[in-house]
Amino acid sequence: MAQVKETINILVNILQLNGFSKCKPEYFRLAKFDNNETVEQFWNMLFEMTLFLQYGQSSTSPYYTLRECSKDVKVRLTKRSLQDMGYLSPQFSSLPADMTCGSRELLLAFAWVLTTQRVMDHIMEFSVSPLEKCFPSSTGAQKSRDRRMPDHLSVCKRLQRHQLLNGKLHLTLKHMFALHRESCRLQHKVHTCTEGVSVTPVLPHLRPGEVYLLQHPQHLNTANARSF
Repeated sequence: MAQVKETINILVNILQLNGFSKCKPEYFRLAKFDNNETVEQFWNMLFEMTLFLQYGQSSTSPYYTLRECSKDVKVRLTKRSLQDMGYLSPQFSSLPADMTCGSRELLLAFAWVLTTQRVMDHIMEFSVSPLEKCFPSSTGAQKSRDRRMPDHLSVCKRLQRHQLLNGKLHLTLKHMFALHRESCRLQHKVHTCTEGVSVTPVLPHLRPGEVYLLQHPQHLNTANARSF
């Protein structure tokens, strides 16, 4: 039972972090006993889930516009979407459009969509930055292999892969931050040691590049040529 509660908590957090309506884990327990207090919430989540599967959540998709439609429109569109997916439950199809009852049937439909339509896979694909599009590989074969790799892995393996990539990214960012701090420390040291000496009236000290040229005057002509 504790694992079930923990799993539901994780599911609710994932849905909320990805733009779905707020939902309390307690709603799932209430829906199990067909409590009508959770009907509207489950209709909203089902409706948003079908919109997400059809359109995604990009700024140009009708996802955010359709979320504001009336209750009867949400119910009608949700029923039609689930029928197109293959969910042909007569009990679900006969639920009233005023969202007054049927939380248990909605819970069953929610679980069916979640598992059969790979909702978690779609959320993960939408949430992960497509780095191969921003930073393409040097060869087309490598780029194609990188894009195909996640499709051949299970959800657990893909999550582990993303965790590994996230860890590498975190370490790289820490290394870059350490290098930036070291660069700032050395620049401050140069500014302090050259206080009172300047080649421009704007700064009271020399810049690192100017100190380098003073130490290597043979590069001065090259620097002047580049400036022109």
